Amino acid sequence: MALPLPTPHHHYHMISKNIKGFFEFLVLTIISTESMYPKEILARFEYAHIKITEGTLYPLINRLKKKDLLEASIYIHIFNKIT
Repeated sequence: MALPLPTPHHHYHMISKNIKGFFEFLVLTIISTESMYPKEILARFEYAHIKITEGTLYPLINRLKKKDLLEASIYIHIFNKIT
């Protein structure tokens, strides 16, 4: 019995999964030496001429947190309006 040939959707899924893994590796490499804000991570990607948006980075950070590969802190800034 012959194995079914991969469909274009299957290829897209494999490529998408590999790209996600590649970006996860890059983020973990970038933050391996120091803590950073997401904007600083984006700046490192930009410096390396790699296009990644906040819409890609934040879900990636959440995936890494769920896998316990990343610890994130949330800082809340309170601005008082002086009138």
